[in-house]
Amino acid sequence: MKQLFGIAIFIFFCYGCKKSDNDIISTCRLTSVITPTTNDTFHIIYNNEGKISAVTFKTIVSNFFYSGNTTTITKVINGLYSGRTVVTNNANGLAINVKTEFNAAGTEWANTTYEYNGEELFRSTSTHSGGGTPSVTAYAWINHNLISITSGATIIRLEYDLDKPGQEGDYLFLQGLLSGYDLYRSKNLLKSIDGAIFTYTRKADGKITSIEIGPTTVYKYEYECN
Repeated sequence: MKQLFGIAIFIFFCYGCKKSDNDIISTCRLTSVITPTTNDTFHIIYNNEGKISAVTFKTIVSNFFYSGNTTTITKVINGLYSGRTVVTNNANGLAINVKTEFNAAGTEWANTTYEYNGEELFRSTSTHSGGGTPSVTAYAWINHNLISITSGATIIRLEYDLDKPGQEGDYLFLQGLLSGYDLYRSKNLLKSIDGAIFTYTRKADGKITSIEIGPTTVYKYEYECN
């Protein structure tokens, strides 16, 4: 699978778990994501308002701070500051600007703006502190499903199970969880990206408990229920 849309575990920022109209209603909340191969685990901590306040992964901690439509995610490794990401969301809770600062002074950074038609992302523009030509990515949708991502000569194609709604725990949800912000709200359950097939395991109530991407890559979810 192309790197542009791969799961970037090393980024280690967490999504605010905002649910769309297609999500299965549940009193459970996600508390951990067990990664493949080494079984290392992301642990998710919530505040009194039910929002994510921190995520830990080995010696990495990401702390979440909320103010109006802005979420600030501060990353600490082995107790030392390692950068922060500032996410600005629109009224629908979708990210419209994401700036990541890589040093304490904020002089080394990367910034991406996102543009939407309703809830459908159609273009993003990325710049960085080193200058150069902005990078533009285009997104195409059919029937409220994201079907392609185009960046230069690279095209990533997505397919869906049209008999199943998109829901918390599917692959697009996992992308948001690990990036720290919400960009995609497809109507149906994602089935594949560039031929890489996703196999989902569910509980009796339909909640997704794992995603298999090939025989050796499995992400497992653990929930805390009321």
